[in-house]
Amino acid sequence: MPSVGHRAIDLLSAGHSIGKVQSQLRMEKNSAFDVSGFVRTLVDLGFVAAVDEQPLRSGPLLKPTLPWLRPSHVKWTLHPLTGGAIAALVLAAILILIANPALLPRYSDLVWSRHGTVVILGNALMGWTIVLMHELGHLSTSRAAGVPGRMSFGTRLQFLVAQTDVTGVWASPRRTRLTVYLAGLAVNLAIAALGVLFQASMGHRGIASHLAAAIVTIAILGIPVQFLVFMRTDIYYVMQDLSGTRDLYGDAISYLRHHLDRMSRLWRAPSSVAGIEMLPRRERRVVRVYSGVLLVGTIACLVFALTITLPAIVVIADRSLHAIKSSKDAFRVADATVTLMMGLGIATLWLRAWWRRHGHRARKILRRARAPRHGEGGESNGADRYSEA
Repeated sequence: MPSVGHRAIDLLSAGHSIGKVQSQLRMEKNSAFDVSGFVRTLVDLGFVAAVDEQPLRSGPLLKPTLPWLRPSHVKWTLHPLTGGAIAALVLAAILILIANPALLPRYSDLVWSRHGTVVILGNALMGWTIVLMHELGHLSTSRAAGVPGRMSFGTRLQFLVAQTDVTGVWASPRRTRLTVYLAGLAVNLAIAALGVLFQASMGHRGIASHLAAAIVTIAILGIPVQFLVFMRTDIYYVMQDLSGTRDLYGDAISYLRHHLDRMSRLWRAPSSVAGIEMLPRRERRVVRVYSGVLLVGTIACLVFALTITLPAIVVIADRSLHAIKSSKDAFRVADATVTLMMGLGIATLWLRAWWRRHGHRARKILRRARAPRHGEGGESNGADRYSEA
């Protein structure tokens, strides 16, 4: 939003009338800003709670996560000393690993028990706890910046993810924005560093040390995923911010659809594509480069899912069902049951998160499929076909 828009909101929030704001902006900014049209847009977007103390009808407001958490409680998360302390902690862990390479994370650290069910449940508990702390890092830093923040489940291609909506942080200074975006990674690094220090103090012996090694490995494994920037990960938002683009992912999607339309001619390009050519030259160049990363990364990810992940899931489910049906070993049956229940639970969460985000499009496609075709008792409206593009 341009600075004149920010100033208009400040003046309106202070109780000034639209006419007063119009004249004030003309005097301050020498701008004929259409305050009335701006307010109508804000109302249409659902950003206005009331006009002249009369509440406006709108959809239900989404409640922030942990509403009792105040900016004053977590103000320290944005302090430079906090970042310095985490950096010192990570440096100390790196020095310990250099001096004692036996503490370096390895895949065998994830198998800390001879009982498969115990390992699966334990790793799942540790993994989701670290994910929760990762998201709390985003939530705390955004709340410190005065942004409510809301945690939920979401989907990124075939992945089920936890996510924190920190949309309002876009109005904060760049340093604050980057701190919020990188807070989750900082939490992962801090957890891993503390685990290494704990292992060093325990001498890499005992179940507590083995669990610490598993925590370190799980925390480290959560970091590379954030560099898959063809999805909207933490590093994607950092990259978008540093590149100066407004909606890198959305513009790249429109750009790819535009070229797909030119090749196939099966449908008309979305009207938003025209806006790409109106972007500044530097931003257009960034969008073009990123669209290639988005296309290659998405295809590679889906191919991996279809050729490796999905077959592995089918094999595990088949073996679990076979064990439940034919095995007389109670422990093996219990192990197979737990495996199936965990798989079904994750699949259910993924489907719910996907439907919450994309269900309206699926319903529209189903309505179109059931609608009478052109020449079969109904009229065809081409505009409706592409309104969701």
